[in-house]
Amino acid sequence: MQVGAFAKASSYEHLRARLEHFALPNCRGPQTPHGLKQLLVGPYPSRAAAERLRALLRQPLRKTSFVRHLHGR
Repeated sequence: MQVGAFAKASSYEHLRARLEHFALPNCRGPQTPHGLKQLLVGPYPSRAAAERLRALLRQPLRKTSFVRHLHGR
């Protein structure tokens, strides 16, 4: 699940630290063509499991996220 894409490293690190507070596995995704650093949470065994977590995180993170399938992961 992608929870953010950031141009500034400090913004990326701030959200990454917040995710660790919730003990969520997270990683840096591939850099976008526009040079943004993607922050991902997961992996999850199914799209349904990722969607459930996405719904639970909406309020505490105050961020919109979306579920993505990353090929080869």
